[in-house]
Amino acid sequence: MILSHDFVEAALLRRAGWGVRLMPEACESFEDTPETLPGYLRRDGRWCQGNMQHLWLLTVPGLHPVSRFHLLQGAVTYLASVWWMVLLAFWAVPDVAGSAPLMPAWQDLPLITQATLATIVGLMLLGPKLLGIAVHLVERPLTHRTALGFFASVLTEMALSMLIAPTLMVHQVRAVLRTLAGIDGGWVAHLSLRPTFPTLIRFHATETVLGAAMLVAAGFGQLTPWLLPVAFSLVISVPLSFLVQQNAGPSRLLRPLVDRP
Repeated sequence: MILSHDFVEAALLRRAGWGVRLMPEACESFEDTPETLPGYLRRDGRWCQGNMQHLWLLTVPGLHPVSRFHLLQGAVTYLASVWWMVLLAFWAVPDVAGSAPLMPAWQDLPLITQATLATIVGLMLLGPKLLGIAVHLVERPLTHRTALGFFASVLTEMALSMLIAPTLMVHQVRAVLRTLAGIDGGWVAHLSLRPTFPTLIRFHATETVLGAAMLVAAGFGQLTPWLLPVAFSLVISVPLSFLVQQNAGPSRLLRPLVDRP
């Protein structure tokens, strides 16, 4: 059973001669973003399995090139987390000969290389957000009364996205490996209740232990300081997950975590 079926149905309709359109403003949908980080990650794991299944459909005859691109894009979204973790590992692990990392340190790269990489990464991470902000401002111009709250919510969302990104990476890599191993996650229901703190500790145990190990390695000089923000984000995954599931005050601005179309 293909768990993510919408793009598959669209590809088959397009192959049959029908026109297919994306509706970014679609309403009256029952598919809402889960209100807790564990709920979001559980749904994301199901989506990962479904999108990885799309790789087997790329060779189906008669599909439109755009349909093949959509199917491939969904899988690459999750494979990118595997690539990110591999790069971090190569950057962090010393080589056999000594203490030099397998990847060159950031400060050792030429200035033009640093600027180019920073620009590319910045556009990849912030480009979609900035486009969304621009569209929102065009459609709903701000007033003096709403401007402060809007930009405060934007900055809060960006900060939380950066802190949550390493946790998403760990869970997506695990979901990819489980899918490749043939483990069927099934169609699990959304978590409707807020997990207790002990439940969050169990759910985020992997990333918490991984982050603590990275901090220990940093203490022994075996981890580049540039990876300390990643380690810190992993260590605080439990209190961060507890924070974003709260309703009181500004946390209502934090509910729409980075979602996938």
